[in-house]
Amino acid sequence: FPLPNYANPDPTQTSNYGAPMSVNNVDNRWMFKLDESVSSANRMSFRFSITPTYGKRFYFGGKDSLVDMNSWDYSIGSGVAFTDTHSFGNKANELRLGFSRSKNTRQPNEIQNSKNWYETFGLPSFLNLGMPRFNFTGAASVVEAAANIEIDNVYQVNDIFNWVHGRHAIKLGFESQLPQQNMVNLANMQGNWSFSD
Repeated sequence: FPLPNYANPDPTQTSNYGAPMSVNNVDNRWMFKLDESVSSANRMSFRFSITPTYGKRFYFGGKDSLVDMNSWDYSIGSGVAFTDTHSFGNKANELRLGFSRSKNTRQPNEIQNSKNWYETFGLPSFLNLGMPRFNFTGAASVVEAAANIEIDNVYQVNDIFNWVHGRHAIKLGFESQLPQQNMVNLANMQGNWSFSD
C-alpha cells in the first residue's frame, strides 16, 4: 500500500491516502433498422438497438490490482420499436409499439472471484469463492463487496390519427406506458469484516 499523502491536522486522528477514482469503460452501440413500403398508402418500420457498457472502477492500484478491489459495473440497454402508418385520402393513422429494457449490474471483479480468499486469509465462511469486505478504523474500505442488479422494463403503445378537412386539421391519439422496475440488492453478500486498534 502507498504511504499516506494526507496528514490529518488532528494528531489523534489517522492520516490517510487520497486518490482520484478512474473508470475504464468499454462502450459499444449497435442499431438495426428496417423500413418497408407495403403500398403507397402503408409504410412500416422496425428498429432494434442495444448498448452494452462495461466499466472497471479503480484507484491507485490500477484496474487489475489486488489491493484495489472495486466492484465492476455492467450495463446493457436494449430497445425494440415498430411503426405502422396508414393513409386514407385526407386521413392518416400512425401506430407505434415499443419496448425498452435497461439492466444495470454491479458485481465483484475478476480478482475477487478468482479464488477462495476466505481460506487464504484464514476467515470462516460457508462460501468457497470470493473476497469479503474489509473495514479498518479511520481508513477507507480496502475491498468493496457491493453487488446489485436492477432491471427496468418499459412497454409503450402510441396511436395518432390525423384528419385534414378543408381549413381544419384534427389530431387525436393516445399514449400508454407500463414501466416495471426489478431490483436485487446483494450488498456485502460475501461478508463484512471490521478491525479497530
